Amino acid sequence: MARKVFMSVLGTGFYSECTYVGVNTRTQTRFIQEATLNEIGAKGWTSEDSAYLFITDRSETDNWIVKDNCRTNPRSKEVEQYDGLQKVLDDMSLPCTVESVRIKDGKDENEMWDIFNTIYGCIHDGDELYFDLTHAFRYLPMLVLVLGSYAKFLKNVKIAYISYGNFEVQCDEKPIMSLLSLNALLDWTSAAAAFVKTGRVSGVIENVMADVESSGRYTPVETTGLTRFVRNLEGFTNQIETCRGREIVAANAAIQIQNYRKAIRKYDVPQPLKMIIVNIIDMLQEYHSDSLDNLKSALQWCKRYQLIQQGYTLCQESIVTLMCKKFDNYNPYPSNTRDERRNSRKQYRDYWSSILGLPESKRENESEWRGSLVENRALTKAIFKLGWIDDVRGRYSQLAAKRNAVNHGGFIDNIPISDIVSEFGKTIDNCLTIFDKELSDPVVEDNPPKIFINYTNHPVKDWSEEQFSAAKKYAEELVDIPFIVIDPDKDEDDIEKIADSELKKILKVAEGHDATVHLMGEQTLSFALIKKLQGLGVRCVASTTKREVKDLGDNKREVTFRFVKFREY
Repeated sequence: MARKVFMSVLGTGFYSECTYVGVNTRTQTRFIQEATLNEIGAKGWTSEDSAYLFITDRSETDNWIVKDNCRTNPRSKEVEQYDGLQKVLDDMSLPCTVESVRIKDGKDENEMWDIFNTIYGCIHDGDELYFDLTHAFRYLPMLVLVLGSYAKFLKNVKIAYISYGNFEVQCDEKPIMSLLSLNALLDWTSAAAAFVKTGRVSGVIENVMADVESSGRYTPVETTGLTRFVRNLEGFTNQIETCRGREIVAANAAIQIQNYRKAIRKYDVPQPLKMIIVNIIDMLQEYHSDSLDNLKSALQWCKRYQLIQQGYTLCQESIVTLMCKKFDNYNPYPSNTRDERRNSRKQYRDYWSSILGLPESKRENESEWRGSLVENRALTKAIFKLGWIDDVRGRYSQLAAKRNAVNHGGFIDNIPISDIVSEFGKTIDNCLTIFDKELSDPVVEDNPPKIFINYTNHPVKDWSEEQFSAAKKYAEELVDIPFIVIDPDKDEDDIEKIADSELKKILKVAEGHDATVHLMGEQTLSFALIKKLQGLGVRCVASTTKREVKDLGDNKREVTFRFVKFREY
């Protein structure tokens, strides 16, 4: 259990008796320390707790141990009964340890720091501190506030109470004023400053929640509101730090934070704290519900706070997202059901990633295209003809190299760290320019003409009427390419080379067409060619036949193979 610690500096003044009034107590006394100890419930403390009274040489003789328990009133010049604070505290019979600690007068900066070190030396790790700031030097309140923050950082203490006995108020009862909100303001300011400087929210959360939970100042509505404020702020920063693109675009957390601008005006929160909250809210004003511009704001956030990994990742994914959103009408994938819509979005993103990431050396060579690029050949060609695509692909390529360098931990590249860091801001700016580009729509040509390529040793002219009619269902244009004769002595490498050569023949005939290839022949070459053609999105089919036997008599039979259908590989 944390040790409770009371700390107060004893002054040298002649203190008149009065009634100090706190939230829970009324105490007739000369010394604010007695009233404050009553107010904080020190009579219920334990022997593990402590009360430190910091005294100077003069305050020791004037107010700690008073000779003969008498002092001359400087105003009336009369001698009065005047018990010193030591006797007063002894009479209280407190269960905690009461200790006087000698400090310097504090007449210069060196002595001020000596006082600081003395007070700090009395604090143990994890203490719960109770400060009275009524007496002694005028700079003491500032000193204690700074010391409290210092101790919270280095000794993990909790500031439970700070008060001032306002003897100067012109009434019979003198209030004990809580100054804990000043400490909260200091904490809030420090946390907010760290947030503004680093974009990190942990300090704000810790300090706001500590203030909300311990101060007792806030109504349930205010407590709930402030708690939700910091949790939404945490959610917003987590979205950026974990690259949650969809959440950033939706901006639900940022919008919720903006809404607190109106609510905070109604809260009974000290005005300085309100100003800090409003300043944080202002940082998120540019976010709008379900807007791609939110990605721009997130990228600028990454640039400002040097979130390098997040920035490179969001840059790349933001460009893909922009393309998908901008050209959503061109999405070729079905999206009638919920599952289809989810798959459609993923397939379309993959398609645009292939468009943007295809090496320039393969762009003009359709035989190098694979997967979705081939499946959507007409759209792919139209996109590659756009005037702006070269610039976007160039920026994307440079970005992708650095993103991979960062996200793969430096294991797959040789990009210098200095380049990754120094070029980060420029990379972000390059990405942002894409958002502001005028991106013209692709002009997709009509579906290409269809062609049926017969790559076999059975030319079309020899086909039955059934087979010919079946082929016509695939395309009106039928073209023969004779299946090459394969030397049985050829090995696997030879077959691979032959397959590459034959592929070029087929693709040359198929160029500009939606091609179906009828491919039947030597099995290893057929297998190699089918793999290559299918990899390019080319449909490959085989013909199926039915063996028919006719008995001619005299132990003679006639065997024929009747065409049945084309079957896709």
